[in-house]
Amino acid sequence: NNRLGGFGSDAFYDYKSGTYYLVSDRGAGGGTLPYEDRFHTATLAINRITGKFNGGSAAFKLTQTVPLKRDGQALNGLNSFLALGDGTQIGSSFDGEGIAVLPNGNVVLSDEYGPSVYEFTADGTFVRAFDTPANLLPRFANGTLWFAANDGVDTAGGRPSNRR
Repeated sequence: NNRLGGFGSDAFYDYKSGTYYLVSDRGAGGGTLPYEDRFHTATLAINRITGKFNGGSAAFKLTQTVPLKRDGQALNGLNSFLALGDGTQIGSSFDGEGIAVLPNGNVVLSDEYGPSVYEFTADGTFVRAFDTPANLLPRFANGTLWFAANDGVDTAGGRPSNRR
């Protein structure tokens, strides 16, 4: 089932196929509600000379919704503290922010919780995580990692809280 859960974070246009790849943020509630993370593919009929939409409201067509999975488990927009009861582990928490498509058809997505960059197959299966530089990892002053991101408490290093 195609279910457009939004695509407010980023879009990538594959000019060879005329396909847009779209990624949404972590869903409603800012990481406080369960949301099965996904990316979408769509087409948008645009006159390349005039820039006008062709076909009115039919110009945009959602062609695919791809749920993201790691080790068979769906990635979820819940922050890690709510999902696991432990903000020091990232688990299956995912907050999609950026998207790109590699020449082999795999999709690269950035995650604000990590901050992390992940590679997935075109069907949404996790391939690998790129190493995050140590100075970008969110840590408290005592060195403890903290991935929850929206508890209103700023970390001493790396990515700050989303809720200040």
